Amino acid sequence: MNNDSIAEAKMPHSTSSRSSAPLSPVSRAVSTELTSLSAAVLAWDDDWKKSHRDGRIRKTATPSSFGDAIQTIDSLSGTDLPAVVGASEFMPCVTLPGVPVDKYPEYLDFLYRATMAAMRVERPGLYNSIETSMAYYLTAVIVAVRVGVWSSTKKLPLERHAPSYESLYYDEKRDRLWVRAVPSASAAAAWRCALDTAPLVRPGTLEVMLMWCKVSPLVLCTACTGLYALSNTYSTPFVDEAVARYMRSTASPEAKQILRLDRSVVWDAARAAAVEGLSEVMVRTWTNDPLLAVTAERRIMTNEASLRASRLRGERVLAKLDLGETMLNLVSSDPGSVEHQRALWEAVARAKAGVQDTDDDNESVATALLDRVRGTGLDTLPEIPEENLSGGLTPLVPEMPPEVSLADRTAVANIIRNAHNTGEQAASVLGNMDADMPAEW
Repeated sequence: MNNDSIAEAKMPHSTSSRSSAPLSPVSRAVSTELTSLSAAVLAWDDDWKKSHRDGRIRKTATPSSFGDAIQTIDSLSGTDLPAVVGASEFMPCVTLPGVPVDKYPEYLDFLYRATMAAMRVERPGLYNSIETSMAYYLTAVIVAVRVGVWSSTKKLPLERHAPSYESLYYDEKRDRLWVRAVPSASAAAAWRCALDTAPLVRPGTLEVMLMWCKVSPLVLCTACTGLYALSNTYSTPFVDEAVARYMRSTASPEAKQILRLDRSVVWDAARAAAVEGLSEVMVRTWTNDPLLAVTAERRIMTNEASLRASRLRGERVLAKLDLGETMLNLVSSDPGSVEHQRALWEAVARAKAGVQDTDDDNESVATALLDRVRGTGLDTLPEIPEENLSGGLTPLVPEMPPEVSLADRTAVANIIRNAHNTGEQAASVLGNMDADMPAEW
């Protein structure tokens, strides 16, 4: 971390004992006499089982789509290829067994906490050092970009996190993710304990994570280029500025205080996360993938004219490639519209209001794990000072306003020219009062 993080407020990971914490054998002794060590151990284990039952993981409120689907021309598969290892390796790549990769953004909040829990188990020393707001934010960026890349490209990292795999179960029929009760002596028990006190995600931070999720394909393009095509990295600063311009122009005031897009370490973390754990051969292939580039740029376009032009470029790319039946990982684009952005922020608003998915059986099977821990552990991430918003940004693809026809210009000119000829005054001029009626004060 850089020196400026030293001045930021620290926040300890440990908290005082929770009211819902299981009773120890000592506290049990008031009503139940424990006569042997074996009885005490059984009592402890029983406490664990009662406080760590099966629980359903609630979903994060997300938009139905982040925009047009990302398309690639890769045809590689298999798990025996070496994976990319970079600076973001300190944060384990936690995946969700059985969950379709395109549904990962629905568990963005949970994946952040699950990843922090995995880090606490695997690298406790480093975890205890992550106590500044900048460090927390970088981990949020890493998780969000990973989720965005995985769900966009339909590719998961080669390395999987074992403790979370032992603890999680996906009910495909009902589309629900559960955290299972695990024996207190298992390796997964340490991960579940860490999950209980993992830091929670603020609504403002969740909005920023959703934004990084949306723009992650462009981050992936620059990350691949930086690794395997160094001669072409001259374009990276312009792509970064285009992404930053888009994020700043669409973020809420609360999210703008968190973005920190003027920090190079933020972009470095995002790029490292975009390729961490993915196949080296795959990443090298994406470096020269024109279809990935042309579909990724649509994530920051804000008008229909630019989207249509981008789709035409994509069609020309496909025509030149003439891949036929060899094309893999292609899905049709979502209906193009700036409504995608509105849907994103509406989803964030629902998250802020605490509106989440509901069970058709009113959760009679189990109590949701995340609801049970909302009042425990770290209540929120630390405050993040407002970033410096100075400096201009240049969009990657200049977006021209739609052309105004000659007929439209003539109609507007006639309206202005004849405005003084009308005898009626608009109601707004009179403050919505009838001109024939006296004014009462």
